[in-house]
Amino acid sequence: MKIVLVFTLVFSNILAHILFKMASTELKTFDLVSLATNYKLIVGALLQVGALLVWVRLLQHVELFWAGLMAAMIPLGLVLAGRIIFNEQLSTTHILGAVLIVSGLFIMNIQRV
Repeated sequence: MKIVLVFTLVFSNILAHILFKMASTELKTFDLVSLATNYKLIVGALLQVGALLVWVRLLQHVELFWAGLMAAMIPLGLVLAGRIIFNEQLSTTHILGAVLIVSGLFIMNIQRV
């Protein structure tokens, strides 16, 4: 159950931010009508609301520090999505940060196995 909630939280957040980025590049004007009628922004916002509900549900089952560290996978996923989908450049510090995040998650979960 916890793994499903974490995966859902991370995936929905990453997908929402991908949609936000796509929508931001398509917007011609930044006004209320343009924002309210952009389906990518609407779907992204709904995914964020869903992620909030998943976050609250996850917190019912795990400690806050553990949930927070699992949520650290979101920036990692965003860096990868930026590179794969939007062809954004990765620097050495991005890669080092990703290695540190994954290492920290692994170390933190050794006791749980």
